[in-house]
Amino acid sequence: MRNTVQVVCKAIQVVQVFVWKGVFRMFEKKIKLPVDEAREFVSTASKCDFDINVFYNRVIIDAKSILGVLGLDFNQTLTVQYAGKNDAFENLMHRYSVCGSYN
Repeated sequence: MRNTVQVVCKAIQVVQVFVWKGVFRMFEKKIKLPVDEAREFVSTASKCDFDINVFYNRVIIDAKSILGVLGLDFNQTLTVQYAGKNDAFENLMHRYSVCGSYN
Protein backbone atom coordinates (compact mmCIF):
# COMPACT_ATOMS: atom_id res chain seq x y z
CA MET A 1 0.00 0.00 0.00
CA ARG A 2 2.80 2.41 0.86
CA ASN A 3 4.53 1.84 -2.50
CA THR A 4 1.28 2.62 -4.31
CA VAL A 5 0.94 5.92 -2.45
CA GLN A 6 4.54 6.83 -3.31
CA VAL A 7 3.98 6.07 -7.00
CA VAL A 8 0.81 8.19 -7.06
CA CYS A 9 2.62 11.06 -5.33
CA LYS A 10 5.45 10.86 -7.89
CA ALA A 11 2.94 10.92 -10.75
CA ILE A 12 1.27 14.03 -9.29
CA GLN A 13 4.67 15.74 -8.98
CA VAL A 14 5.49 14.96 -12.61
CA VAL A 15 2.16 16.41 -13.78
CA GLN A 16 2.74 19.51 -11.66
CA VAL A 17 6.19 20.00 -13.21
CA PHE A 18 4.76 19.68 -16.75
CA VAL A 19 2.03 22.21 -15.96
CA TRP A 20 4.52 24.57 -14.34
CA LYS A 21 6.89 24.41 -17.32
CA GLY A 22 4.07 25.29 -19.71
CA VAL A 23 3.88 21.89 -21.40
CA PHE A 24 0.18 21.60 -20.60
CA ARG A 25 -2.11 24.59 -20.24
CA MET A 26 -5.88 24.70 -20.32
CA PHE A 27 -7.67 27.78 -21.55
CA GLU A 28 -11.20 28.59 -20.48
CA LYS A 29 -13.64 31.11 -21.89
CA LYS A 30 -17.25 31.95 -21.15
CA ILE A 31 -19.25 32.49 -24.33
CA LYS A 32 -22.77 33.22 -25.51
CA LEU A 33 -23.28 31.27 -28.74
CA PRO A 34 -26.12 32.25 -31.09
CA VAL A 35 -27.97 29.17 -32.36
CA ASP A 36 -27.58 30.25 -35.99
CA GLU A 37 -23.78 30.27 -35.58
CA ALA A 38 -23.46 26.79 -34.05
CA ARG A 39 -22.45 25.30 -37.39
CA GLU A 40 -19.55 27.74 -37.79
CA PHE A 41 -18.47 27.08 -34.19
CA VAL A 42 -18.35 23.30 -34.75
CA SER A 43 -16.65 23.69 -38.13
CA THR A 44 -13.91 25.90 -36.69
CA ALA A 45 -13.46 23.63 -33.65
CA SER A 46 -13.18 20.58 -35.91
CA LYS A 47 -10.15 22.09 -37.64
CA CYS A 48 -8.22 22.25 -34.34
CA ASP A 49 -5.80 19.47 -33.42
CA PHE A 50 -6.58 19.65 -29.68
CA ASP A 51 -9.57 18.77 -27.51
CA ILE A 52 -12.30 21.35 -27.02
CA ASN A 53 -15.08 20.81 -24.50
CA VAL A 54 -18.22 22.84 -23.81
CA PHE A 55 -19.61 22.75 -20.29
CA TYR A 56 -23.22 23.51 -19.50
CA ASN A 57 -24.60 22.69 -16.05
CA ARG A 58 -23.24 19.18 -15.38
CA VAL A 59 -22.95 18.17 -19.02
CA ILE A 60 -19.71 18.09 -21.01
CA ILE A 61 -20.06 18.26 -24.80
CA ASP A 62 -17.38 17.73 -27.43
CA ALA A 63 -17.25 21.03 -29.35
CA LYS A 64 -16.53 19.11 -32.55
CA SER A 65 -19.92 17.35 -32.40
CA ILE A 66 -22.71 19.17 -34.22
CA LEU A 67 -25.40 17.06 -32.52
CA GLY A 68 -23.89 17.72 -29.09
CA VAL A 69 -23.63 21.47 -29.66
CA LEU A 70 -27.14 21.74 -31.10
CA GLY A 71 -28.44 20.06 -27.92
CA LEU A 72 -27.17 22.93 -25.76
CA ASP A 73 -29.34 25.68 -24.27
CA PHE A 74 -28.23 28.73 -26.27
CA ASN A 75 -29.89 31.10 -23.80
CA GLN A 76 -27.26 30.20 -21.19
CA THR A 77 -23.62 31.21 -20.88
CA LEU A 78 -21.42 28.29 -21.95
CA THR A 79 -17.94 27.47 -20.67
CA VAL A 80 -15.43 26.36 -23.30
CA GLN A 81 -12.19 24.63 -22.26
CA TYR A 82 -9.39 23.86 -24.68
CA ALA A 83 -5.72 22.93 -24.51
CA GLY A 84 -4.17 24.46 -27.58
CA LYS A 85 -3.88 27.50 -29.79
CA ASN A 86 -5.45 28.14 -33.18
CA ASP A 87 -5.86 31.66 -34.56
CA ALA A 88 -9.23 31.06 -36.21
CA PHE A 89 -10.61 29.44 -33.05
CA GLU A 90 -9.20 32.23 -30.85
CA ASN A 91 -10.92 34.82 -33.06
CA LEU A 92 -14.20 32.90 -32.77
CA MET A 93 -13.84 32.73 -28.97
CA HIS A 94 -13.15 36.45 -28.84
CA ARG A 95 -16.25 37.19 -30.93
CA TYR A 96 -18.58 35.20 -28.63
CA SER A 97 -16.76 36.00 -25.38
CA VAL A 98 -18.71 37.22 -22.37
CA CYS A 99 -17.13 39.80 -20.05
CA GLY A 100 -15.25 38.25 -17.18
CA SER A 101 -13.90 35.26 -19.10
CA TYR A 102 -10.23 34.41 -18.70
CA ASN A 103 -7.54 32.16 -20.15
